[in-house]
Amino acid sequence: MIKPFIFLKGNCEEALKTYKKAFDGKITNLTRYKDLEDNSPVPVTKDNENKILVVELAIGEDSILLSDDLNSNLVGTNIALFINLKTTKEAKKAWDILKENVTITMDLAKSQFAELDGWLVDQYGTSWNITVMDEMP
Repeated sequence: MIKPFIFLKGNCEEALKTYKKAFDGKITNLTRYKDLEDNSPVPVTKDNENKILVVELAIGEDSILLSDDLNSNLVGTNIALFINLKTTKEAKKAWDILKENVTITMDLAKSQFAELDGWLVDQYGTSWNITVMDEMP
């Protein structure tokens, strides 16, 4: 099993709400920094105690992980998340939610590869390829 892990710079809560809404996601696990045990090597402070250490968001049969990564520079790596949605309605909903303050590299439209296909880099630095390969009833 491979799960994409998205590291964010302190705005994980906001990104989680956006992705949950865009993809009708379900939070299946959420741990905040304050939930760490006292002997954890990760320092918990007043500034980070309510930040998200890790959260799993189920999207259909798959899931992604997100985190407020407070110590590294992993934000903006060279991967994109490919999501094949079942209907054009789902794809347009997700696109409309994610397209605020973004870089659109390919507008959501019919292509030779898919019923709908679009690429964008969202306001959190995550690259998405949103598609509907074959619309399902």
